[in-house]
Amino acid sequence: MKIETEDMEGSYETISAILLLMIALPCLIVGNIPFTILVIVAGLLGLRELFKIIKTTSHIPLFIEIINYITLIFFIVSNYGAGSFFTTVDYRLTSFLLIVNLLPLVFINNKDKYSLKDAFLVIGIVLFFGITFNLAIILRSSGFKEIMYLLLITVFNDTFAYLTGMLIGKHHFTDISPHKTIEGCIGGALMGTV
Repeated sequence: MKIETEDMEGSYETISAILLLMIALPCLIVGNIPFTILVIVAGLLGLRELFKIIKTTSHIPLFIEIINYITLIFFIVSNYGAGSFFTTVDYRLTSFLLIVNLLPLVFINNKDKYSLKDAFLVIGIVLFFGITFNLAIILRSSGFKEIMYLLLITVFNDTFAYLTGMLIGKHHFTDISPHKTIEGCIGGALMGTV
């Protein structure tokens, strides 16, 4: 029964990857608004996943989550159509992010509900995601070759890390993901570099 469950999970992952590729590839080729929408959705999904992880040890109020989703969208599209590869972080947006996440600490006087650590964790995550996905949009607007180069490095790294680890991997790399091996990491890094 366990083998059947693993096979079904593998087929779901394959179908999900094919569907994602069918959506992402045309958006990547077209660029502009479809690519921007794809990047916004990816950013929001990534933020949602990190909020799930944070909530296992911390408590983030729902209104702070919602405001940070909206703030992330503004960060992602802040330099849309700039036409150059240089990015700037809007001080008004950054100030809003700080106020939205730090002001509730005045009213919520309970470390178990929302703490300074939680606030700075959320601020860092939103800044990281916002700047990263904003740069993806800027990179795509500067040319298709540049973004494909970056994506192919990642694909080669992941693919060959998996294959190398599966074929010759013996030394486990981390406890977070038990199937990661040092040999796989080296194989992926070498092929990603090539």
